[in-house]
Amino acid sequence: MKLSILFSILTLKSVFATRFIIQLTNEVELHKYTNKFLREFGINSDEAQVELYSVGKNFQAFSAILEQDHLRSLYNDLNIAAISIDRQLEPQEMIVQKDAPRHLTKLLETEAGDNEFVYDSTAGNGVDIYIFDTGIARNSPGLSASRIHDMPGMPGPPIRDQEILEHGTAMSGLIGSPAFGVLKKCNLIDVNVGDENGKVFMSKVLKGLNLVQQHVKHTNRPSVINFSYCTLKNAILNSAFDNFPRDVPIAVAAGNYKQPGCSFSPVGCQRNKSLLAFGSLLMNDDGITLSDFSNYGSCVGSYAPGEGLLTFGIPDTSRPNSRDTVIIISGTSGSSALGAGVIGYYMAQGIPGEEVVDSLRIVQPNLTSYGKNNGINILKMA
Repeated sequence: MKLSILFSILTLKSVFATRFIIQLTNEVELHKYTNKFLREFGINSDEAQVELYSVGKNFQAFSAILEQDHLRSLYNDLNIAAISIDRQLEPQEMIVQKDAPRHLTKLLETEAGDNEFVYDSTAGNGVDIYIFDTGIARNSPGLSASRIHDMPGMPGPPIRDQEILEHGTAMSGLIGSPAFGVLKKCNLIDVNVGDENGKVFMSKVLKGLNLVQQHVKHTNRPSVINFSYCTLKNAILNSAFDNFPRDVPIAVAAGNYKQPGCSFSPVGCQRNKSLLAFGSLLMNDDGITLSDFSNYGSCVGSYAPGEGLLTFGIPDTSRPNSRDTVIIISGTSGSSALGAGVIGYYMAQGIPGEEVVDSLRIVQPNLTSYGKNNGINILKMA
């Protein structure tokens, strides 16, 4: 760890000054250490855009725009647990077609030949789904605007292009839309972790985790996080997710890289047993196949449909009053969204989140085969 940090400091000269995330050990107090560090180097907290993060009992960190000399001083500091560039995370979804044909609705069948979706009449009423994404389009006709809520403290940046909202809107459609959602009456909490260009960075994710854990304590409602982004394995990001309170399940996308999921974050989190990574399946008349883009392996705890999923996008601004916003998506982002909906469905019935996740987790999930009918355990609703 120390060598890798030093290597980054010595070789990444092109990024200075840029935003870094500094994780502290539990032996120091976050505010005191950060203030001391800023004073010693004469750093203006506003100019450096300093932010503090605390997740669970054992994760604390701060981020700031720092220069090379600042980082050199931190390398030998025993109070530092890890240092990382504010890495960008990627959405795990590919939009492949608009104007979805109706026959594709059969891709979400629960049984072959049966196109009915039977669900409890409460449909998740009173359950909060926190959607970590780049925003949700309130004007999407397929979503109930009254059930979409801003995350307090994270209103989101000014949007330069409505298309930035498409990914978060699509995930919301799979989770809570009346037409395509698993949990049709849930509350969709818009945790906007994107910037004005729709890019997602670790620092904003850490801020979101920090605020959500506080919000859940205040509301005391059944809550689930959907996180459809990932990046290459990062110790700080994994630590934050590992330390998030266990009573709030986290559904994450396994990743679309056709590689072992343990090589990515937060997929590779091992300590938080309430975090469940979802891989993608193709389901058709020929059987069930692991999607040829899906990550796999021991860190991927469950699998759900992830190809040809019907959901809602953003309204077509070139066509006034257009209500034609149905799109088809593929990717483990969609698998994660469906997984979050199913977790919320059972929590609405009074089952604790940890128990729900444990029941959905595959006992031996080390799947590496991409062949058909290979014994894949599928996410199902009883």
